[in-house]
Amino acid sequence: QYLESRQGRRFVEPSGVGADLVFDVTRIFSVQSKFQKIEVLRSEFFGYILAIDGDLMLTQRDEFVYHEMIAHVPAAYIPNASDVLIIGGGDGGTAKQLLRRPVKHITVVDLDEEVVHVCRRFFPRLAAAFDDHRVRLEFEDGAEWVGNAVRKQKTFDIIIVDSTDFGAAQPLFEEHFHRQLRQLMAKIAVLVINLTSLPWQLESVQRSVARQRRIFRFVRVFQIHQPTYTSGHYCFAICSNSVDALETGTIDFTAITHGLYMQYYSPEVHEATFALPEFARRAISAPSKARKKARKATKKPMASMNFTSK
Repeated sequence: QYLESRQGRRFVEPSGVGADLVFDVTRIFSVQSKFQKIEVLRSEFFGYILAIDGDLMLTQRDEFVYHEMIAHVPAAYIPNASDVLIIGGGDGGTAKQLLRRPVKHITVVDLDEEVVHVCRRFFPRLAAAFDDHRVRLEFEDGAEWVGNAVRKQKTFDIIIVDSTDFGAAQPLFEEHFHRQLRQLMAKIAVLVINLTSLPWQLESVQRSVARQRRIFRFVRVFQIHQPTYTSGHYCFAICSNSVDALETGTIDFTAITHGLYMQYYSPEVHEATFALPEFARRAISAPSKARKKARKATKKPMASMNFTSK
């Protein structure tokens, strides 16, 4: 969505809660692929901005926050990961970060080849990851690809779902898809999925966490400060049947960060990213048996954030 003003065109990033982000931009490229509308905008402050179907995907200025955290948090638990699967990630940013690790193979499955073409042109620093011999890029529906991979009994040490959450990506948020992802995980493996705004879309986070807990033994939410995403307070979930992400005592942070220049991720940030605000911790805490019984008896909904002024 765009607004016209005396200062020029403004791009509006909708939040769904009536408090939208507005960017002063120049639209420099637009294409309608078979699946979605892809736009590149230019901002004096944020640089190039990638938008898909009117939704902001990344900006040159702060993409490193999202990409460092979605990649290096899971990689810390599987430092010798050999095979990594990324569903989505057509901009190349997540693969770029994982290539800084000693991984052997990264498979990137993205629905829309046009996204990669656009990012090669306007975000070449990120899309350069696709030229690395360790990266295999496949253009296919992620849900269908995963189903075929299950039948072929493939396994991965790290799986990352780095996709949009609307339109053609909707099947990637269904429980059946995540159960299939579990089948693709090696004996010691982790899955990371992107969620949404922690304070502004808490109920959506709750639903996603509840779904993952029906599938995985360990489901932990971690947060980032991403100023150009809705509310600036974004989050992910890391899931596993073998790794509890809160148990960081066995991570050799010195080894996994040696020689790597990071702009956001650090051992201290890794530890702190799981320290959720109290409203969020209460809302997504795994209910005890007693609380489950009480909830069933009273049929009360899960706690949610109260924005009423005192």
